[in-house]
Amino acid sequence: MDERYNDRFGPVSAETARKLELSRIETENMESRDLRCPICGYRIGTVYTDRKGHVSIKCRKCKFDGVINLAYFRRQKTGRAGRVHAR
Repeated sequence: MDERYNDRFGPVSAETARKLELSRIETENMESRDLRCPICGYRIGTVYTDRKGHVSIKCRKCKFDGVINLAYFRRQKTGRAGRVHAR
């Protein structure tokens, strides 16, 4: 198991280790993005492409504590492909 954790909580059970390994394997080929605090921009965590909906967050830097909709805080594509310009 490659995941880091504080060993003061004791050894990880075989079932938990199996679930952690399956989770890691499932996300290997997924695209991920950083989830940042909407107030100060501090990196709160990582979100994968299969994640949708709302998530409750707490920023360790500015102490923002609230719910955000991941659709509102996703990365915007910057390419020009597909844009239609009126002339």
